[in-house]
Amino acid sequence: MNVLDLDFVAMTKKFAKTPQAKEIMDMYALCFKASYEKENKQHKFRKGKKLINIKSGEILPFVYDFAKEQKVYFQSIKQKVFAIEQLAQDHELVPIFITYTLPSHFHIAKSRKYKSIRKLSRVNENFLFDSLEEAIRSGYIYLQQVFRVFYKRVKDYEKNLLYVKVFEPHKTLVPHMHVLFFVMPENVTKVEKTFRKIVLEFDLQQTKYDACEFVKNIKRATKYLLKYLQKNQNEKIDYSADVYFRILDGWKRLFKIRLITSTNLPLSLTAYRKIYKLLDNEAIGKVRQICISKNISIFYELYRNIYIHKTIKARDSPTKIKINEFGEKNAKYKLYIVSEKYKAMGRKITRYRLDDLQFYINEALVASIEKFSIIHTKE
Repeated sequence: MNVLDLDFVAMTKKFAKTPQAKEIMDMYALCFKASYEKENKQHKFRKGKKLINIKSGEILPFVYDFAKEQKVYFQSIKQKVFAIEQLAQDHELVPIFITYTLPSHFHIAKSRKYKSIRKLSRVNENFLFDSLEEAIRSGYIYLQQVFRVFYKRVKDYEKNLLYVKVFEPHKTLVPHMHVLFFVMPENVTKVEKTFRKIVLEFDLQQTKYDACEFVKNIKRATKYLLKYLQKNQNEKIDYSADVYFRILDGWKRLFKIRLITSTNLPLSLTAYRKIYKLLDNEAIGKVRQICISKNISIFYELYRNIYIHKTIKARDSPTKIKINEFGEKNAKYKLYIVSEKYKAMGRKITRYRLDDLQFYINEALVASIEKFSIIHTKE
């Protein structure tokens, strides 16, 4: 891949001659390739096919737009993050920003700062893995474990806990983790003590804990976290051509890394994306105007004024039905969902498939899922 050479990753001339430098650059190339391979598979699958609306008979194109899909994905995440920020303000919570970096033996190389640039400078003699790939996979699992333990301990005394978590690669593509917690002011000291214990327990290095800097400004804390998400994903980016973004996309796919996760809310991101996609321009325009006048996100506007009725069916037990409800039945927005619960083949992870969705504004049905079938066409 010509776009990646030794100048793409800042490193010293001496380190650039090592096998470890080559392994790092090969991994960048592999991630870059993985992103394009995934996109090409989508194009190949959809080639010579169109969608037909089973009810109306309308025929629609069946194309895959990588840039559009990625933009929708990241914009919806930002909407939810801003909603969590507003919920934190509603509950008078304060922000705590935390960074966790893996122990030394996960890192294939060490770096140092040369003037204003940090460069990979030498091989890490403490590296304990057989390959960089193994270190990345093991590091992600390790950080997930760190978060689970930390979250569970904080949740024991902070019942209103809200969070946003972001994974980001180092120059070596080994992951590190940023977390933004929102807690009650009286629990800040407890959280710091828990943090210190976790650092020692998991032998973490180059960690960061910052509460004081953001206490007076929740919005500043959220923007600080989002800079990691937006580093190469601003409004003007060409998602399909940006080299770093392609590598990041391939990185998350190759190693099954969830870049951004946050507090589970009754209004899921899946449902929000579907609603936003199904609403016509007039309906979404009216909602957007409300949000502009209140200086809030669309996700927050829906979440704060919605009634949700969710029916969950089990694939392996059709008669087993569970119903969850959230919000007041006389709410401005109403969302009715039917989803199917199943186990992914060969996996223990439980997944959900959205079978039906109906969305109402002031009792009027404004969006619903339509059934489509794939048809083959001559090209």
